[in-house]
Amino acid sequence: MARHRGAWPKPIVAVFHNDVPQRGRAVNAWVNGVDVALCLTSAAHRSLVDDHGRDPERTFLVRWGPDLGFSGYTPTGHDFVACTGKDNRDVGTLLEALADVRCAAKVYAPAGTQSPSPEIEIVSPTPDRPHFEFSEVLGDLQAASLVAIPIARLDRLTGLTELNDALALGKPVVMTRTSGHLDNLDIEKAGFGVYVEPGNVEQWREVLSNLTAQPERLEAMGRAARNFAETEWNYAEYCAVLDRALQIAIGSPVLRPEGR
Repeated sequence: MARHRGAWPKPIVAVFHNDVPQRGRAVNAWVNGVDVALCLTSAAHRSLVDDHGRDPERTFLVRWGPDLGFSGYTPTGHDFVACTGKDNRDVGTLLEALADVRCAAKVYAPAGTQSPSPEIEIVSPTPDRPHFEFSEVLGDLQAASLVAIPIARLDRLTGLTELNDALALGKPVVMTRTSGHLDNLDIEKAGFGVYVEPGNVEQWREVLSNLTAQPERLEAMGRAARNFAETEWNYAEYCAVLDRALQIAIGSPVLRPEGR
């Protein structure tokens, strides 16, 4: 908004995780006050261009993938189903399904969450440790047989960081199907994942039972995950678009959205 009023003359490049459902002159002003927008989802891109009138030449759909040069992306085993996400997770549905699946699992969950069976380890924050170190979470992902990403609210971009870690580590993914996010990526078409309908305990139970009983299939899905990261979805690809966006931002006249 300061930019719209001429109080911020320097270029601005912003990343949009989700669409911008609000309407009106004020919203349009700040959305168009950004020189270049990087959209992590097709929904965000459509929202900015179609609903808010952004210039498509300055609005990019990007694939924010993992840095494959990171030394921590080294798998160490195939020991358990891992669910390490902390935000917007439908942990209740996953735990209810896992209760009837004969497999080990490690699930990060809110404080007070009870394990439904001895095979399932619950990892929860405590007053002394309200947050987990990335190295600890990464260690669990390194040792996972597959990564489960159950999502609660369906219209938010959720699970992308965990998905990126799984891709870089070559881990299969089971994930809630949503309509509002990651719509520029199909885990089933890419061959490394399976979608589960929102809140469907029985489907989670069936998918996890089938996959954990087929180690060869899990291995093939893991190879597909790493191959997808190497060929289509990685940080180098993201940075190439980011570099182009920055060049446009610093090499062009300052945008002055006249009342838009």
